Amino acid sequence: MSSPLVDGRSVSQDLYTWALTSAYRSGYRVYWPDYSLSREPDLWEKIKRDPVIAAALNDRLHAVATRNRAIEPWDPETEADVKAAQIVEDLLKYCDKMAESLYELAEAVVQGRKFAFVKGEYRWIRVAGFPLFEWWVPTMLQDIDARRWRLAPRYSDDPDRPGKQTLSTSWELWSVERALWENVENPEWFIKHCYQDEEGRLGYGRGLAEAIYFYWWGKGHTLQEVLQAIEKWAQGITIAKIDGLVPGSAGRTNDAQRQQYLDVLKEMKSRHVLAIDKRDDVEIKETSGTGHEMGLQWVKYFDESMTRLITGSVRPSGGGQGGTYGQGKVEQDTTESLIQFDRVLLGDTLTRDLVGLLMRMNAEPLARFGLGEARSPRWTIPQERREDPVQSAQVITSVLPHGIKLRSDEVYRKLGFTQPRPGDKVIEGRAPIVGPGFGPGLQVPGNGNGSEPQRKDDHAPADSAPNSV
Repeated sequence: MSSPLVDGRSVSQDLYTWALTSAYRSGYRVYWPDYSLSREPDLWEKIKRDPVIAAALNDRLHAVATRNRAIEPWDPETEADVKAAQIVEDLLKYCDKMAESLYELAEAVVQGRKFAFVKGEYRWIRVAGFPLFEWWVPTMLQDIDARRWRLAPRYSDDPDRPGKQTLSTSWELWSVERALWENVENPEWFIKHCYQDEEGRLGYGRGLAEAIYFYWWGKGHTLQEVLQAIEKWAQGITIAKIDGLVPGSAGRTNDAQRQQYLDVLKEMKSRHVLAIDKRDDVEIKETSGTGHEMGLQWVKYFDESMTRLITGSVRPSGGGQGGTYGQGKVEQDTTESLIQFDRVLLGDTLTRDLVGLLMRMNAEPLARFGLGEARSPRWTIPQERREDPVQSAQVITSVLPHGIKLRSDEVYRKLGFTQPRPGDKVIEGRAPIVGPGFGPGLQVPGNGNGSEPQRKDDHAPADSAPNSV
């Protein structure tokens, strides 16, 4: 009988805390806590060779890495913030292969964490209507494999507690040229996109590959068994009845005679003809195919489970036949909610690492043109799912007469139009809109968008500009 103070429950509850401490005190690095990578180091590459997984990932990642983006000002009512957003939008046009770079960053949903180096240079250009001036522009987001990065623990003396040390971590990057791990001196030149950044993931995030691994492994073994059995299912089972020998009568054993007969049958079957003695009895039995069906059912189960994990539904890939319209609608909404979450997460990362870098590197020209106090804009990826503009117009016209305030950007988006920016040529309506679903006196409210405050970036000019890893 165990003591109430020392039992299995208390020990199990401390396993996580001691394991977490050990992860940071184990030595020179914090290891990636990914079971799938420990079993299959090239898992990320191998799962993308599966056509079903690759198709599902493309459906999700292409919807996230869309070319549509919106650089929203911190405050649409402040002219300096609006101008800063226009400048960032124009500077981003110089970045090559942006769609491909966003796709690679979005792969964090699979791997857990992705990195990209922001290559850039100074150019004399005109942006946002300002005169010719030297601006720093991004030219490419260069992908860097996450396996070239590692977290290293750092111990330093605590000035507030003599004799004590503080623990921190920093990223190190493997140098292919020098063949050693090096501390990253300018981490602000890198985009660091993390998916599910939980404490237990030690800064590396949790990707879907962790959950895909077991089913991918099971599907591979099932396909191996199915392929090995194809010959048996296709050609059937050959049964040959031959007379046995009297022991010692022919100078060889029955086993040797049987093997010789099998070799002759295999050679004749490869030529699709049989020539046997009329006294021999050879019969070919067709298989029932039940094993074949069972194997394919298991493969289908693995495929649909992995597709549902990645996209939230099996219907976009042609699976899940049957069901009601409501069920299909729910699955469509589930897929869209997954994709929209990825868009928001990627937009937050790009706002912090790319837009923030642009504002800091261009602090001098911003100050020269009176935008030194402008706050950093936000990178947003609009929802691409089309809405019915007629239905949206009906809702808008029905709520406006009751004094309900609507955000102008949401009204434009639901109607399928782009909200004009200052300086854009516009066509202003001068009469009530008349038509199906449009009530008289449809009006678009003011420019406020009710955005949340965001911490202002430090616009101190950098000493040098990133150009290579």
